[in-house]
Amino acid sequence: MLLTETRLRTYSSHPILRNKAAASLKNYAYLADATVFLSHSSKDKRLAEYVKTVLGGQGISVYIDWQDSELPAKATRQTAKALKERIKEHKLFLLLLTNNSAESRWVPWELGIADQAKGLQQTLIFPVGQVSSHVMGRTYLQLYHHIRDLAGELRVAAPGRTTSQVALREFLQEAAR
Repeated sequence: MLLTETRLRTYSSHPILRNKAAASLKNYAYLADATVFLSHSSKDKRLAEYVKTVLGGQGISVYIDWQDSELPAKATRQTAKALKERIKEHKLFLLLLTNNSAESRWVPWELGIADQAKGLQQTLIFPVGQVSSHVMGRTYLQLYHHIRDLAGELRVAAPGRTTSQVALREFLQEAAR
């Protein structure tokens, strides 16, 4: 099941998740090196913050470009170069897939950089909201693992499958190695 914005907000505002996020490095030492580059549309800033909180509860540090004071305010060649470096230096790449990100000019470019730098095992798609079937059916998106909501638990489905098989925490633990 795709996560709705309301459900993602609920996950991110849950007191246990907030406490886990605050103590994540202590409680999840095996994920100390697990960092995520979060690719998203600038129109989805609120959703990006929710994802950052949810993953923080899993012990994951999340990089969001607009929170990076070293990036230029206006997109330039330097911005592109810096984003390539950030994608490469983070352990995992997560595309926050919404109808907005599907229309973005930067998001597909970032996914291409991640695919080359990370490969399939360190690249995840996280569909949130009412993503159109046209967007979900794009062949290239089916190449990667997808995060799903299964009975209140975030799980990861293998590329091309809709059945979620692995708990998100287990997937992140394996990917962080």
